[in-house]
Amino acid sequence: MRSERRGELHRHVALISTASDVPAMPADMPATRSDMSGSGLSLLRLSVPARLAMVAVAAALLWIAVLWALN
Repeated sequence: MRSERRGELHRHVALISTASDVPAMPADMPATRSDMSGSGLSLLRLSVPARLAMVAVAAALLWIAVLWALN
């Protein structure tokens, strides 16, 4: 940020690689990251209402635990 104050420009650099730079992947390795998960369930692929329901259940459990601890 200091360089911008002095009137100097800074550039964002994108890192790229060529096919020769990338190491070859063994044939027995999974092709995608989703293939690596054991259950196949990804929280990122859930719908928004499903995510909100999970948060609501977690919040309710937390409040139940707090109220139980205060008794």
